[in-house]
Amino acid sequence: MKINQIIEKHIELYVNRISSFWEENPQVPLALNEIYFNSEKSVVDLIKKVEINNFYEFKLPIGHKANLGDPDTLGLKKLEILNPISFKEYDLFDRIECKTKEEVNEKYPTAYFLIHKKYSRIIDAKLISLLPDYKKCNNGNRKRVIDDNLSFELDWSISRERAAFPNIEYVFPEFVINFKGEEYYQYLDITNLAFIGGRKSFNVFYDICMQFYYDSTGAIYKGELKEGQPVVYFENRTNLYVITNSKGKIVSWNNYISTVMNLFYIHFTIFENWLIDSISKEVKLS
Repeated sequence: MKINQIIEKHIELYVNRISSFWEENPQVPLALNEIYFNSEKSVVDLIKKVEINNFYEFKLPIGHKANLGDPDTLGLKKLEILNPISFKEYDLFDRIECKTKEEVNEKYPTAYFLIHKKYSRIIDAKLISLLPDYKKCNNGNRKRVIDDNLSFELDWSISRERAAFPNIEYVFPEFVINFKGEEYYQYLDITNLAFIGGRKSFNVFYDICMQFYYDSTGAIYKGELKEGQPVVYFENRTNLYVITNSKGKIVSWNNYISTVMNLFYIHFTIFENWLIDSISKEVKLS
């Protein structure tokens, strides 16, 4: 049996696992609701209504559509998830120090988000640190060998490509299943792993920084970068001008990124264990 057939055959068991986990850990569906449905829907109830074939082919019932919430207005401080992935202050964001106003004018960036040059690599490293079973390969990916017939690989090639051009819209690694000489590729995001649908988790930052203009039919005909970020502070302690993002926004954006990464780690762990169990059952039956 091929991997895609095994996934479709056992997908209901995966749904049961995440449903049970949500019921036992109510802060997790609370976070999912807050981020992906603006608290209007409950993923605990919604999962029972989604038509699911696999992690790519699933259909939400009519009237249910994921809508990424604005990190600036989310109550993420109330959605604490006790996992090791967290970011604060300038872990991911950056600051430019200037001695004069003239220097500020020269160095003021054109981008809306002033992020660390190694932004994606820093997030990757946090995730990698929690997955010790995945060993580095010659191609820069991470591989976990289950047995002679089965191994998993995390492919960060897209992330590595973006590293040269820092972008706040982080991309999760692609998951590659190697089973009896065949490869199966699975894109991973919370929107796939929790069958939420809609846009990918980090696309919210595109909405934050862009001002869209709509025509009479409701179609977007123009998009412009919003003003207001980064900002300039005069820091009395150092007697310097500092270019950075607003302090409150850095807090809310870090909270959002931390929560999304924790949600990913939680669901990826469930996904991985379920997949190993499902493949093992089919191997024993064959």
